[in-house]
Amino acid sequence: MHRVWAVFCLLLLAPALSADEWVYTVRPGDNLWNFSNEYLKGVEYWPKVKALNGITHPRQLQPGTRLRIPVAWLKHQPKPARLIALHGDVKHQPTGGTARAAKVGMSVFSGDAIETGPGGSATIEFADGSRLLIETGSRVVMDTLGVFRETGMVDTSLRLERGRVESTVKPLKENSRFQINTPAAVAAVRGTRYRVQADADHAIMRSEVLEGNVGVTGADVTQNVAAGFGTVAEAGRPPAPPRALLPAPELAGLPRRIGPDERRLSWPALSGAETYRAQLSADPSFSALLMDQALTGPAVELPRLALGDYVFRVRAGDDLGLEGQSAVHSFTVAMAPTAPSPTTPGDGAQITINQPWLAWHAVEQAASYVVQIAKDKAFAQDADTIAGIHTTHYKSPVPLPDGHYYWRVAAVDAYGLRSEFSAARGFVLVGRPEP
Repeated sequence: MHRVWAVFCLLLLAPALSADEWVYTVRPGDNLWNFSNEYLKGVEYWPKVKALNGITHPRQLQPGTRLRIPVAWLKHQPKPARLIALHGDVKHQPTGGTARAAKVGMSVFSGDAIETGPGGSATIEFADGSRLLIETGSRVVMDTLGVFRETGMVDTSLRLERGRVESTVKPLKENSRFQINTPAAVAAVRGTRYRVQADADHAIMRSEVLEGNVGVTGADVTQNVAAGFGTVAEAGRPPAPPRALLPAPELAGLPRRIGPDERRLSWPALSGAETYRAQLSADPSFSALLMDQALTGPAVELPRLALGDYVFRVRAGDDLGLEGQSAVHSFTVAMAPTAPSPTTPGDGAQITINQPWLAWHAVEQAASYVVQIAKDKAFAQDADTIAGIHTTHYKSPVPLPDGHYYWRVAAVDAYGLRSEFSAARGFVLVGRPEP
């Protein structure tokens, strides 16, 4: 009983672990000198470790003993980030140096800056695998990039001077740091995905949390923002209470396959949306943005794209400028099927049957065909369009009045991508109804 009471008293007397301390578990062969030399800023820290932890035998530490170490004593090792993707106008400016065109694979050190021009974007990967997408028209300075050597803890502090970034942060070890500073506020996280915008003209910060939690601090007040919410902070003022982000727009109606000349995408308007942001990438992770456009309505004109696969995402912005959840849609830019070649009737033929038979050669990629019949060669007046034809011929189901007609045919592939129409052919009906 006396022994239990003694242990209880020792626990009461033991100082509480500080939030700024790291705990090390002693291994066989450790002593305060080799421990301090490996983990701390210098071997001269061993007396401080001895005093803080009440060690009586510094030359022979008991394996399994837990040592409390202030983070400020740890050896900090610079660890550069790496630029893993870019598109368009992206510049890298080393500390005190001149900005030059950035290159994929280059190292980015503490004090360096990355700047994206109009249409430019870049993705930085940090020592722990966390990533930062720098969107168009942004400038980010890498204030601190490092690790606390041998501890697994990272120390990342960035300064967003203007523009927008989206971070995907790996779950951080205790006492690790990942924060983004802006002129208006600071956003600090522990394992999350979130966006930050710095409005340089009005000293406003907007933060939108997609996963995890973010602490946004301004005017010495911290606002905790959960996933699905955002906040706005003005310089010198506390951050606003979190507000729910707008849901993702509906993109189910967008095509999965488009031709090189089909460049307009539109979607239903979202209630509460004041603006939209549309982004395009060839990479499902959106590490490089081929397009990044702020829009006033639910439609966008795509840039001219090469044949291939793409991912498109769009989100809505509210009246505070907070951008909501993204909807993602993948599609392929492919060549449309070739136009079919008409065979029957010959151009200018006279037909004596009022339910004419129209035929054409098969097209390899075609899943169906579309036929148009009109009284004028421009197909501008009352053209009759018949879609979903699964053969290489068409017969009018009803008698047509005598007169001059024109017809043409197009092929449609399995994804709904339609070819150009064939050249128009004319025929004259001078016929009689079929018997």
